[in-house]
Amino acid sequence: MEKVYLRTKNSLLRAFLFVFCCLCLVSCFETGDCLYTNTDVIKVAFKDLAATAKGKDVKVVKVEVPELVTLYENTTLNTFGLLASPNHTALTYVFTWEDGTTDRLRLAWSYQTIVLSTECGAFNYIGGLEIHESTFGEGNVVIRNDRLLTSVALNIDIYL
Repeated sequence: MEKVYLRTKNSLLRAFLFVFCCLCLVSCFETGDCLYTNTDVIKVAFKDLAATAKGKDVKVVKVEVPELVTLYENTTLNTFGLLASPNHTALTYVFTWEDGTTDRLRLAWSYQTIVLSTECGAFNYIGGLEIHESTFGEGNVVIRNDRLLTSVALNIDIYL
């Protein structure tokens, strides 16, 4: 009588046994990693409306949150970040252009506290990003992703 478990020619059974053994070995680790994917940066890109939404370099004199912080001064922006303050659920960003004109963009968001695990603790995640006011023109500011995560490439496109 032959031993069946040593002479198994069924490749599906061998694959199942291999995966089962690997899972048993991996499950011996004590705790998993705490992956923090939350961020407080709203990722924004200027896009050229006439060139089929291609990226656009734009010279700005200043980008600021009045009476709070100046984010950029005398620089050229293409893809950039706007800070979402943890003390606020909405902020107004003012863009000052070279010709002296300004545009306003008021963004609002909500916080959600998520407990990753007892070892990692709880963290605030920002989501529900909304446009409350925009002087860039009707439909020129588009939200691509309303959650602020490190894995998200862009949150907002501004078409100029």
